[in-house]
Amino acid sequence: MSPEELAQREVIVIDIANDQVAANDYKVAEDPTKFHSEKTGRGPLGGTWRKDTEPIMCCYKLVKCEFKWFGLQGTVESRIMKVS
Repeated sequence: MSPEELAQREVIVIDIANDQVAANDYKVAEDPTKFHSEKTGRGPLGGTWRKDTEPIMCCYKLVKCEFKWFGLQGTVESRIMKVS
């Protein structure tokens, strides 16, 4: 990424234990605040899991969209980023 693009980027931190999940996407079996791994002995995650847990895996996703059409550029780019 160019320095200009780096300055414009928006970093969104996703907290898998504390962020709200839509009711239709929620599954108790996949809830990290309730799941305990018998194999590794890890879990469930508490409210301060990011401070208390090791190791932590990080994942990065870069989404870039450009829509060059005068009058619609901002609107279309915003909608694309909402669904990415």
